[in-house]
Amino acid sequence: MVGIHVWGGGQNGEEAVTKLAEVIRAGKLKGLREVRLCLSNQLSRAGGEAIGEAITHEGASLNSLEEMDFASCATRAVDALLEGLSRGPHSLPSLHTLKCSHWDRIPTQTARSLSALVSGGRVPSLRHLSVDLSGVGQEGVRPFAAALRSPHVFELRRLDVRFKSIYPANAVTAVGVFSTALSSGHLRRLEELCVRGLYMIEDVRALCVGLGSGQLSSLRELRFSGSSFWVFFGVEGGRALSEVVVAEKLPSLKTLGAFEMALTDNGLRALIERWMSHPPPPLQVIDLQSNQLTLSGELTESLLAFLGSQRISSLETLCLRDNHRIDERSRRLLRGSFPEVVDV
Repeated sequence: MVGIHVWGGGQNGEEAVTKLAEVIRAGKLKGLREVRLCLSNQLSRAGGEAIGEAITHEGASLNSLEEMDFASCATRAVDALLEGLSRGPHSLPSLHTLKCSHWDRIPTQTARSLSALVSGGRVPSLRHLSVDLSGVGQEGVRPFAAALRSPHVFELRRLDVRFKSIYPANAVTAVGVFSTALSSGHLRRLEELCVRGLYMIEDVRALCVGLGSGQLSSLRELRFSGSSFWVFFGVEGGRALSEVVVAEKLPSLKTLGAFEMALTDNGLRALIERWMSHPPPPLQVIDLQSNQLTLSGELTESLLAFLGSQRISSLETLCLRDNHRIDERSRRLLRGSFPEVVDV
């Protein structure tokens, strides 16, 4: 069998999950490669824990399991699943992808269960980890960061983390704790990092401590994603980013993205000035769509001069789409001068 997808909750979902757990524990799905679950909060905690425990049960022998996707599960279901997974005695030697809930922030205990799974060497081949750490606080982020500082994350290539919280001060602390993992040296083989839901400039500065540590030498793609209604990259966010997005600190970076991060003209100007005075990474894509850029005043000319200087000779795409305040004159100049590079 290649994969199983389970949707449900309530009585029918409970029965299906219970039967599935029994089948897995009996070792009848040894060739399983993918588990995709979409479970509602109507599922009992016992049901969620049962299927989690079954997956790492000694009789399951799921040595071929490569992907587990809980991204469409309700928060309580993910909590129970990971608790069960961390409790089972056996590892998942082939698992390369683990996606947790994107519906809502996970409880602190869920973060601890996930951390135990990773730091205990139970998923030694893990390459892609996606998790929402919104609102878990230091109690949840600290063990998660410790897991990322362990030698068991050596194979990790892609990390997708979300911090959005209704308590901005807590988010700053959480981002700071997470940032220590980026400085540890154990993520030197990480190639893609996507950070969602940064609220304030303090969040960006805290993250940049780790990004600028020089310990992410293999990072090829760095993306920020938020919502302009909540997030404010502004001027200072661009300045903080300009300090770390240089060849000295991120020598392999090919893609830089900031989507709906409220980046302003002065933030972009800070990046341009930094790249003119310090060797930039070998960027191929700069994606700044859906920000607050206007390119007013002399900034259009500065951007044209920067592109013409070939300071980033590898650049293939500069995306400025959905920055609705850029005037038509600036659009015409950029398209006319660099039609194969600028998308505006």
